[in-house]
Amino acid sequence: MSIYRNFDREPSNDMHARPIKREEPPKPTPLTPRAGSAENALPVTIEWAAKLPHDVRPMALIRGFPRIANFMAAAWQNPASLRPYLDELFVDRRGDRKGFPPEVMAELFALRGYFEELYPALDRRWDQSQHHR
Repeated sequence: MSIYRNFDREPSNDMHARPIKREEPPKPTPLTPRAGSAENALPVTIEWAAKLPHDVRPMALIRGFPRIANFMAAAWQNPASLRPYLDELFVDRRGDRKGFPPEVMAELFALRGYFEELYPALDRRWDQSQHHR
């Protein structure tokens, strides 16, 4: 083999790296929300909000965070489920959450206060600590 060979063609005895033509991976199809999915407020959520007093209706929450509003509407009659969920909304345990806009936070505080009026928490740790004094 000569270093002075002509490069017009590839010799059969040399090793060459040829670019491999790879197929493009299929592009993912955009997900479309199903009817009644967490992307939209459910009809029962709208009905639940309409039954609430005017000053605690979470309209900004429903518009901006329908998944949260859907869960709250479903769990409203179940304090054992909703109370811990509400607590988690106010505390960032993961450290990477952006937080809610001020109008949504105001609605969440109002909802929590109204919820506590309807379903007083008698077994809260704070209440238990007051009994030991």
